[in-house]
Amino acid sequence: MLAIRVFVNIFNSTKAREYVETHYGGIFQLATSAAEGASNMNLKVAVATLALKYAITFFNKLLIRPSYTVLFTSKKSVDQTKSLLPCLNTLATESDLETLFQTMIAVGTLLHGG
Repeated sequence: MLAIRVFVNIFNSTKAREYVETHYGGIFQLATSAAEGASNMNLKVAVATLALKYAITFFNKLLIRPSYTVLFTSKKSVDQTKSLLPCLNTLATESDLETLFQTMIAVGTLLHGG
Protein backbone atom coordinates (compact mmCIF):
# COMPACT_ATOMS: atom_id res chain seq x y z
CA MET A 1 0.00 0.00 0.00
CA LEU A 2 2.82 2.39 0.80
CA ALA A 3 4.45 1.79 -2.58
CA ILE A 4 1.24 2.76 -4.33
CA ARG A 5 0.95 5.89 -2.17
CA VAL A 6 4.50 6.81 -3.23
CA PHE A 7 3.43 6.67 -6.87
CA VAL A 8 0.36 8.78 -6.04
CA ASN A 9 2.54 11.42 -4.37
CA ILE A 10 5.03 11.42 -7.25
CA PHE A 11 2.44 13.22 -9.38
CA ASN A 12 3.20 16.37 -7.36
CA SER A 13 6.63 16.75 -9.00
CA THR A 14 6.96 17.57 -12.70
CA LYS A 15 10.02 15.44 -13.39
CA ALA A 16 8.72 12.53 -11.34
CA ARG A 17 5.33 12.79 -13.10
CA GLU A 18 7.13 12.27 -16.40
CA TYR A 19 8.54 9.04 -14.96
CA VAL A 20 5.16 7.64 -13.89
CA GLU A 21 3.64 8.66 -17.23
CA THR A 22 6.40 6.85 -19.11
CA HIS A 23 6.10 3.72 -16.95
CA TYR A 24 2.31 3.79 -16.69
CA GLY A 25 1.76 0.21 -17.86
CA GLY A 26 4.01 -1.44 -15.29
CA ILE A 27 3.05 0.81 -12.38
CA PHE A 28 -0.69 0.54 -12.90
CA GLN A 29 -0.57 -3.21 -13.53
CA LEU A 30 1.41 -3.68 -10.31
CA ALA A 31 -1.06 -1.56 -8.35
CA THR A 32 -4.17 -3.27 -9.70
CA SER A 33 -2.78 -6.77 -9.23
CA ALA A 34 -1.87 -5.91 -5.62
CA ALA A 35 -5.42 -4.75 -4.92
CA GLU A 36 -7.14 -7.67 -6.66
CA GLY A 37 -8.94 -9.72 -4.05
CA ALA A 38 -7.42 -7.71 -1.20
CA SER A 39 -9.56 -6.83 1.79
CA ASN A 40 -7.41 -3.87 2.86
CA MET A 41 -9.53 -0.76 2.26
CA ASN A 42 -6.50 1.56 2.47
CA LEU A 43 -4.92 -0.35 -0.41
CA LYS A 44 -8.06 0.01 -2.50
CA VAL A 45 -8.27 3.74 -1.75
CA ALA A 46 -4.63 4.09 -2.82
CA VAL A 47 -5.31 2.30 -6.12
CA ALA A 48 -8.43 4.41 -6.73
CA THR A 49 -6.41 7.56 -6.04
CA LEU A 50 -3.69 6.40 -8.42
CA ALA A 51 -6.35 5.78 -11.08
CA LEU A 52 -7.69 9.29 -10.47
CA LYS A 53 -4.22 10.82 -10.84
CA TYR A 54 -3.72 8.98 -14.12
CA ALA A 55 -7.20 10.00 -15.35
CA ILE A 56 -6.37 13.64 -14.66
CA THR A 57 -3.01 13.27 -16.39
CA PHE A 58 -4.61 11.71 -19.47
CA PHE A 59 -7.31 14.39 -19.49
CA ASN A 60 -4.65 17.11 -19.41
CA LYS A 61 -3.07 15.60 -22.54
CA LEU A 62 -6.20 16.30 -24.55
CA LEU A 63 -6.40 19.02 -27.14
CA ILE A 64 -9.48 21.17 -26.74
CA ARG A 65 -10.31 23.21 -29.81
CA PRO A 66 -12.25 26.48 -29.63
CA SER A 67 -15.33 24.63 -30.92
CA TYR A 68 -15.07 22.43 -27.80
CA THR A 69 -14.24 19.42 -29.94
CA VAL A 70 -11.99 17.22 -27.86
CA LEU A 71 -9.29 15.21 -29.57
CA PHE A 72 -6.68 12.96 -28.07
CA THR A 73 -3.15 14.02 -28.86
CA SER A 74 -2.08 10.48 -29.67
CA LYS A 75 -3.24 6.89 -29.97
CA LYS A 76 -1.18 6.21 -26.84
CA SER A 77 -3.41 8.57 -24.83
CA VAL A 78 -6.50 6.74 -26.07
CA ASP A 79 -5.02 3.35 -25.23
CA GLN A 80 -3.94 4.50 -21.76
CA THR A 81 -7.36 5.91 -21.05
CA LYS A 82 -9.09 2.72 -22.18
CA SER A 83 -6.77 0.64 -20.02
CA LEU A 84 -8.02 2.44 -16.89
CA LEU A 85 -11.62 1.38 -17.46
CA PRO A 86 -11.46 -2.29 -16.30
CA CYS A 87 -9.83 -1.26 -13.03
CA LEU A 88 -12.37 1.49 -12.48
CA ASN A 89 -15.18 -0.95 -13.20
CA THR A 90 -13.83 -3.30 -10.50
CA LEU A 91 -13.32 -0.47 -8.00
CA ALA A 92 -16.86 0.80 -8.60
CA THR A 93 -18.21 -2.36 -6.94
CA GLU A 94 -16.51 -1.60 -3.62
CA SER A 95 -18.53 -0.68 -0.54
CA ASP A 96 -15.95 1.72 0.90
CA LEU A 97 -17.15 5.28 0.32
CA GLU A 98 -13.69 6.81 -0.17
CA THR A 99 -12.80 4.21 -2.81
CA LEU A 100 -16.12 4.82 -4.56
CA PHE A 101 -15.66 8.59 -4.44
CA GLN A 102 -12.16 8.47 -5.97
CA THR A 103 -13.34 5.98 -8.59
CA MET A 104 -16.37 8.04 -9.61
CA ILE A 105 -14.27 11.19 -9.91
CA ALA A 106 -11.83 9.28 -12.17
CA VAL A 107 -14.71 7.97 -14.31
CA GLY A 108 -16.19 11.46 -14.57
CA THR A 109 -12.82 12.87 -15.60
CA LEU A 110 -12.44 10.27 -18.33
CA LEU A 111 -16.01 10.76 -19.56
CA HIS A 112 -15.59 14.51 -19.66
CA GLY A 113 -12.42 14.11 -21.66
CA GLY A 114 -13.73 11.51 -24.07
